[in-house]
Amino acid sequence: MSAKNFKFVSPGVFIEEIDNSQLPQISDAIGPVVIGRSRRGPAFIPTTVQSFSEFVTIFGDPVAGQEASDQWRSGVPKAPTFAAYAAQAWLKNSSPLTFVRLLGDQSSQAANETTAKAGWTAADTSRNSGGSTDGTGGGAYGLFLINSGSTGGTLGAGGTVEDVDGTLAAVIYSRYGAPILSGTIRGGDLSVNGTTATGSNVFVESLDGAPNYSFKLRLINQDGAAGGTTNPANPQGVIEETVINFSRSSNNYIRKVLNTDPTKTNTNLVDTDSDVVKSYFLGQTYERAVVDTITGSSCYGVILQLGGETNVDDGGKFKYATQAAQTGWFFSQDLRNTAGDADSDLNQLVPEYNPEVGQGVVDRLFKFHTISTGEEEQRRYKISIEDIRYSRNDNNPYGSFTVSIRDIKDNDGARVYVERYSNCNLDPSSPNYLAKKIGDRYYQWDEQERRVVEYGTYENLSNIVRVEMAPAVDASQVNPEVLPFGNEGPIKYSDFTITSANQEEGFSDQTTTTLVTPVVLGSGSSYPMNFGSLTGSANRVRTMVEPDWAAPLTASINFPEVPLRLSASTGELANQKDAYFGATFTRTGSSVVYDQSMQDVVYPLAGAASSFVADNSETETSWYFSLDDVVDADGTATALGSVFYQSGSRALGTSATAMSGTYKAILDKGFDQFTAPMFGGFNGFNIFEKEPFQQYGTDAAIPDNAPETEYAMAYSVRKAIDMFADPEFVEGNLLTAPGIVNEGLTTHMINTCEGRGDAMAIIDPKGGYTPASADARTEENRIATNHVRQVVDNMTARALNSSYGATYYPWVRISDTITGASLWAPPSVAAFGAMSFNDNQAAPWFAPAGFNRGGLSAGAAGIPVTNVRSKLTSKERDSLYDANINPIASFPNEGIVIFGQKTLQVTPSALDRINVRRLMIFVKKEISRIAANLLFEPNVPATWARFTSQVNPFLFGIKNDFGLDAFKVVLDETTTTPDLIDRNVIYAKIFLKPTKAVEFFAIDFVITNSGAGFED
Repeated sequence: MSAKNFKFVSPGVFIEEIDNSQLPQISDAIGPVVIGRSRRGPAFIPTTVQSFSEFVTIFGDPVAGQEASDQWRSGVPKAPTFAAYAAQAWLKNSSPLTFVRLLGDQSSQAANETTAKAGWTAADTSRNSGGSTDGTGGGAYGLFLINSGSTGGTLGAGGTVEDVDGTLAAVIYSRYGAPILSGTIRGGDLSVNGTTATGSNVFVESLDGAPNYSFKLRLINQDGAAGGTTNPANPQGVIEETVINFSRSSNNYIRKVLNTDPTKTNTNLVDTDSDVVKSYFLGQTYERAVVDTITGSSCYGVILQLGGETNVDDGGKFKYATQAAQTGWFFSQDLRNTAGDADSDLNQLVPEYNPEVGQGVVDRLFKFHTISTGEEEQRRYKISIEDIRYSRNDNNPYGSFTVSIRDIKDNDGARVYVERYSNCNLDPSSPNYLAKKIGDRYYQWDEQERRVVEYGTYENLSNIVRVEMAPAVDASQVNPEVLPFGNEGPIKYSDFTITSANQEEGFSDQTTTTLVTPVVLGSGSSYPMNFGSLTGSANRVRTMVEPDWAAPLTASINFPEVPLRLSASTGELANQKDAYFGATFTRTGSSVVYDQSMQDVVYPLAGAASSFVADNSETETSWYFSLDDVVDADGTATALGSVFYQSGSRALGTSATAMSGTYKAILDKGFDQFTAPMFGGFNGFNIFEKEPFQQYGTDAAIPDNAPETEYAMAYSVRKAIDMFADPEFVEGNLLTAPGIVNEGLTTHMINTCEGRGDAMAIIDPKGGYTPASADARTEENRIATNHVRQVVDNMTARALNSSYGATYYPWVRISDTITGASLWAPPSVAAFGAMSFNDNQAAPWFAPAGFNRGGLSAGAAGIPVTNVRSKLTSKERDSLYDANINPIASFPNEGIVIFGQKTLQVTPSALDRINVRRLMIFVKKEISRIAANLLFEPNVPATWARFTSQVNPFLFGIKNDFGLDAFKVVLDETTTTPDLIDRNVIYAKIFLKPTKAVEFFAIDFVITNSGAGFED
């Protein structure tokens, strides 16, 4: 305190206490960064969590890779999510942690269809000639069900035409060969050379009627194209024959009897001596579409190959990068006064109330995107617009509404809200503007700059979605009276028509020993029936060859779509006004039970088709729902009659808003809510691999030295590492990607940490052990011969010399604390947990090794460690440590322990030990923050003193806590010279003498004679 601040009146002694010994406030903790897979969550967005419970909320429980389920429907990863276990291990004892979830991405320069592009392709081109026009090369095959005899058609040439409806009921993806139906052909059996005709592209009668509609299906586990290699599972070929139907309670329910696990087609992952290996898997099934469409006592089935405009196998090609799910656009009400009016302008809206067809009649307002990239969110959530209120205030024309994110499995009578945003509006100047209430920020990776670019104006307050506002709304260019009144449905394939053509001969035959073309032949031509064979036509027509005594047939085939609620008076509602019109997700129109086939309807589209924008030839918008098309059968403005949805009713002048002449009528009656689905999210993974980032063998997704422009999974991992390269974008003091052993990527991790200078990479070494997710052999055979030598040789050959990296060996056995499952995990998981335990019990400058802080059996890993993949001998531990690989040892009495703490620096110095490197990372980061607070202060001794007065007590605290033996801070005229001052520079020198950890304990036991004295 300056003497001038004292008030001197009469003589005396004035005392003021000044405390310069206060330690500077330590900034918020900085945790590690973990890169890898999880059940769900934001992809390629570094997300910081403070606890494991918060991690589970965002990214889901860790997956042990042993969950038995309908694999296609569940989407649960088949391989362990090692990164999630590493996060759990760290968060057990320390926080925070930043997680970067991996999904399948690809370079903008990706050209190689097989490896450079993310996603998957059904046809296995390594087993055939790349797909052939006769359908035997593998691909996607649709099982279509078609009503029979709806108009009383009669058999025989010239009989009454059957005009029927049909639907796609299931999709079978074949790696090679094609599925076929076996049974009575429509019109009766037809024998060709004494063999009953069976095959695809031929109508087969169902074995029974409703509700089962059963069929006999044959699936060929054999190569389908000429020149293909022999199927190792059975060189002679196997025909799997089974009865299928669509009744969930039946033992022959299609999802019970057919393979739903794509990885069972991968001979690297399935024992080829068993009958488990498959040539196909069942993908989508559309039970609700079957219920809604197939209504007769029997039906026909037909298998057609699903193609695209370009290739016959496009229907089984999902080769594109991960994408987030979206809703369709929400659009406004029709503001015209239409009472008693059904003029030509109004009729522009028929029949689906298309806002683009309406030419300005309605406005697009907004749509939602999931924050989490991938497929999981569309399986879990739906979005409802509720409490739509028009303005009753002449001074404020904007109305309001509520946006609710609901559990997709709930029903309108028992709603389950996940998030809810009330009193939203479309006024950009209002604090309740929709974009402000929910958030509109999103991130894109700049491939040239190798950094993440942020877009949007308002911070995302929702954990699930962000909103995209229509530009006209954001610019206040729409009528302030508009409100969300409807929604565009998901994109689907365009519907088509089948017509029959009589042909007496030319059917293919199928026996148990010979595979021939599975399509019907006629007039010397084949009919592959791929949906791209007639391009440019929204209403496609297919010709079906049939026996000449069958009745002519015309079938209108619809692709499944998310159904709409048709009536407000269903069983679960006590009050009709509780009904949410729009999308519904139940098994039938009157059911309250969630229909899992809905997640198949919202799955993204194959081929080159966009999942979000219809091209009006190959794809179309499912529907355009609007409250303007809700009908009140009472027909008055006040009474409530039978309320139902009828597409096109406003254009016909029969809807509630048309009859009353105002959109307010339906809101005043209490029908002010509707629901929309999210769709099109995609993981971008090869679903035929348990581990999408598989790095072993000739089929590795990331082979050695994989260029990122040629290997999508290498691009994905490198992209996540490059996000960490910018310390101003991602904070972190450790970096790990558990299970990634590709040497190019792990070297890049080390170089990235060294480039930052404030983080250390914990990598897994290559070799020694192949995980079960990459190899079907026995556990014994997955351990390499001379495994320690292999690991040491691999690491030595890399010639790494950096203190910014460390590695451990061997793999460890851990227990999942949630499910109780046991699994082998890479050593980085245990090492990561031990570092967290070390920091909790001591400090980063203590060695995270030994029985006190590295005792894995004693709980130092943060998760239970019960075994090591290989029990190392003393010589093996020495060999590993000489190569700077830290052994994880197992001792009979002491248990499992981390028995080393070397970095990957070969040059002898204090920095060849982990505790010293982590000390320096901690010290540099904290002192940098002290210095940052002095930027732009006067470059004078008083500022220098402020720096030293904060740094000295900070370092003294570390010295007292056994991190430093001694230190010295020099900042004066000898370091900051006049020349530096003129250049606006402060130059300080800090000398540190790190405390070394005990790694060797030498004890001499001296045996003396009886007369010797110990004092000698």
